[in-house]
Amino acid sequence: MNPRARTLVAMFGALVYAGAGLRLTQSSIATLMTVAPQVTRESGGVGFAVDTVDVIIVPFFLLGLGAAAGNRLIAPWVRRSDSLARTIHRAHTVMLFLGFGVPVVAAFLLNAQPQLSFLLFPMSGIALGLLFLLSAALLGLYALRHARTYN
Repeated sequence: MNPRARTLVAMFGALVYAGAGLRLTQSSIATLMTVAPQVTRESGGVGFAVDTVDVIIVPFFLLGLGAAAGNRLIAPWVRRSDSLARTIHRAHTVMLFLGFGVPVVAAFLLNAQPQLSFLLFPMSGIALGLLFLLSAALLGLYALRHARTYN
């Protein structure tokens, strides 16, 4: 792929991840603030778990996998870049672990501590939303830096 095409793909990816990240972060924060006071030990919460899987996990799973692949693909460029790119990349890596690790922990806690797991699912949505925003920042930074070299 030629360098101009890479820049164009990075710009488009930044727009896609920014939109998805903002939407997911806002909806997850709203869900967390709505559900947190209502979760009790007596609540089965089956409907909430189904909605969480249907609304958060399934549509954003492929974007999360793309962010993980992008994290590794952009790593050589980040190593040669300035401290801003390295800092964003580190934060991106941390959000990858949180975004994919928190739902796994929540699933394991579903039977033992259902009220805690129902709070962790929207928190994982927040982590994934922030991951997507950081993906947009990394891709945008990559595109800007490379667009300057071709003009």
